[in-house]
Amino acid sequence: MIILYLTHTLRYEYDQVLERYYPSVESICDGDCHAIILAIVGGTFAVYKMMTGLGSVEIDKDKTVNLAPHNVYELSFPTPFAGYIIVEFTATGGVYFLIGSSNTIPPIYARYPPMPPDTATSGKFIIPVTRGRTYVHIVNPSPYSGVTVTYTITYVS
Repeated sequence: MIILYLTHTLRYEYDQVLERYYPSVESICDGDCHAIILAIVGGTFAVYKMMTGLGSVEIDKDKTVNLAPHNVYELSFPTPFAGYIIVEFTATGGVYFLIGSSNTIPPIYARYPPMPPDTATSGKFIIPVTRGRTYVHIVNPSPYSGVTVTYTITYVS
């Protein structure tokens, strides 16, 4: 429903810009007036996208953390809309991820790799998130060695 509303609104905005500004834009555009008008409407779409939360945001890009033996790195961030996160990572040793939310019971609702005691040294996974606050825990279960993890997390609403 939002997409239909946005489409209608964008078409309306395009028509309004065309009706109001075409004569003045035509005098400066050297024949490519529609590209200029589409750029104006595209700016309007960017505002709608920001207002409605449509799109994606990189929470962390290529961030590196060092985890001591038997240690956990915790990250939390707001998720104003339901959507999903994409997590990509590499690690120097086996780790696993726990995903949680301020709006779920129990608060931790997902694990990657999914079956304990499995761990992974690299991977990419997608987990749905709820509106509220999302928690990502990177766990080094090894009691003997530390690990370095490089990860990117993208939130898509």
